[in-house]
Amino acid sequence: MTIPVSVKKKYKKLSAIVRDANQKYFIENQPELSDSEYDNIFHQIQRLEKKYPELNDDSSLTNIIGSKAANNFNKIEHRTPLLSLNNAHTEGDVMAFHARVLKLLDFPNDSKVRYCAEYKFDGLAVSLVYQNGKLSQGATRGDGYIGEDIIRNLNEIESIPKKIKHDDLPKWLEIRGEVFMHKEDFLSLNKYQEQRGLKPFANPRNAAAGSLRQLDPNVTANRKLAFYAYSLLTFEPSPRFCHHSEQLKFMKEIGFPVSPNGRVVDEISCLFEFYNRASSEREKMQYEIDGVVYKVDKLEYQEKIGVIGRAPRYAIAHKFPPVWKTTRVKSIEIQVGRTGALTPVAILDPIKIGGVTVSKATLHNKVELERKDVRVGDFVEIRRAGDVIPEIVKVLLKKRQNNVNKYEFPEKCPVCSSKVEGEEGESIMRCIGAISCSAQQSGMFRHFVSRKAMNIEGVGDRLIDQLIKEKLIVRFDDLFSLSEEKLQKLERIGSKSAKNIVHAIERSKRTTFPKFIFSLGIRNVGEGTAKLLTQHFGSLENLIGASYHEYEKIHDIGPTVAKNLFGFFSNPININIINTLIKKGVTWSKNETVKTTLYQKKVVFTGGLQNMSRNAAKNVWENKGGVVLNSVSSKVDYLVLGKNAGNKLLLAKKLGVNILSEKEFSELINNA
Repeated sequence: MTIPVSVKKKYKKLSAIVRDANQKYFIENQPELSDSEYDNIFHQIQRLEKKYPELNDDSSLTNIIGSKAANNFNKIEHRTPLLSLNNAHTEGDVMAFHARVLKLLDFPNDSKVRYCAEYKFDGLAVSLVYQNGKLSQGATRGDGYIGEDIIRNLNEIESIPKKIKHDDLPKWLEIRGEVFMHKEDFLSLNKYQEQRGLKPFANPRNAAAGSLRQLDPNVTANRKLAFYAYSLLTFEPSPRFCHHSEQLKFMKEIGFPVSPNGRVVDEISCLFEFYNRASSEREKMQYEIDGVVYKVDKLEYQEKIGVIGRAPRYAIAHKFPPVWKTTRVKSIEIQVGRTGALTPVAILDPIKIGGVTVSKATLHNKVELERKDVRVGDFVEIRRAGDVIPEIVKVLLKKRQNNVNKYEFPEKCPVCSSKVEGEEGESIMRCIGAISCSAQQSGMFRHFVSRKAMNIEGVGDRLIDQLIKEKLIVRFDDLFSLSEEKLQKLERIGSKSAKNIVHAIERSKRTTFPKFIFSLGIRNVGEGTAKLLTQHFGSLENLIGASYHEYEKIHDIGPTVAKNLFGFFSNPININIINTLIKKGVTWSKNETVKTTLYQKKVVFTGGLQNMSRNAAKNVWENKGGVVLNSVSSKVDYLVLGKNAGNKLLLAKKLGVNILSEKEFSELINNA
């Protein structure tokens, strides 16, 4: 089926919103979408994929869990994906879930299934691996496949056992659960933050996530985090379990706290009773819960029902409805982000919602602000949707005063006074000041020095902020003019630290062409696109001198990325920065792409590989000079077939694409 251009544009726009929301929620711990808004957009994506199956490939957000792990920590590949849960918002959603379970089990419609009901804690999902009874590995969810190594911080949480003993303990055991913060500890932490002039946390979930992902474990130790276990994995035959509820009991026996007041029931009405009781008692609880979870209790049934995309089909989260309150808008402020995005924020008369004081609510963007017509002085209804972030639901027009004026969105950046522009088809307005805008400078420098970019060790967030404040760096090339003498004038930078930083900057000059392109921070140009550009153009001169149409005709680079590339390289300031970086010694091998028989051959992967991770396979192919794509088209040379292949296989057969098994793929790589 041919997909209309309008559908492709809508799908791309919705996907971009969800990707950004995932990054904000899972990595930056600063969610900007409410649960209901997120679910609404996600369901729109699902409906489009159902109507146009070609849209559903491995890059689809319906197949992705969470967001990529941050660069600050080492990466850990999960032995089994750490999945997310689908949500139910009504009793009708739960009934539909139960009907699907019966259908997948081939049971009659009036059959009973035993469910385990537990609280859904509002925290950060983690994986704990025990070898011979000793905690040996700890990681965040990340994107579900690769998480961040946070073992040092997890060791500081008292409720996580460091050693476990049992007569029937497997040599390898994985415990999964939620790290969270009690309400009382959250209030104490925010009081501490405010007393020292630091930014308070928005809610306990953000506080827990931010505390757990500290580079200094001592900070985590002082934050009083807690843990509840909800899942157990082992690849050994002992101990034997038949039910999830037995696993919970076993975890409790070996020292793990599990969801209190959990129930095993075989009547749907009992699930609703559990939900209603939890909802009525949540305000009195010592911790935040944002719903309850129902899981098919019998493990054999779980195995049969299976997983689809990013979530198991044998479990669902029944979310609580948002809490509504009324307050007044004191003012509207504009925040400027790393990419120059202008976000309007309503400053409110402080009000308590769900035990948390709310004084701000995001208005997301100019379009949303104008749609809701929020004005300074308005009385508005606020909700903490999903207990994550406050949002303005609507303006109470009957309470609006006559002297309340319509808000005029700024035409110039409030930080640097540069022009503000919006791209066609986008609701976000952006400052075009780029690196000349101090609000964007910090984020751009963080990106430039990161491990996957120029990889300058020792230059962290605090140092970057100091360097910008002292005006020692304005452009990327200024980093390569820093001396030990300049650095020692900064707070907490001694002689040894200054020397190490200068040496790290010097070492970073030897890089690779793709890393250099990626480090420049061109909008929508990630690692994969940087490698595509390297393979296509071969040299910096060819890349800079290309036309818009030359960028656009590269497979997997659409009009938006082509426009960003052409705009970036047409800016004389950017070209001057690049030339200065080269003059200051930044260099790479001019012949770093190995021209094997797979050079510029395009491959797409589908399904799970058994003998290597998807990332490993991707790296091997790219090291041979090949190109990894996300979607199947007539331009693709090979489709590598893994376990549980998706819709790509049907399309590949239709287009006559070469289809390889994992064994054939390995042979092709070895012979190249």
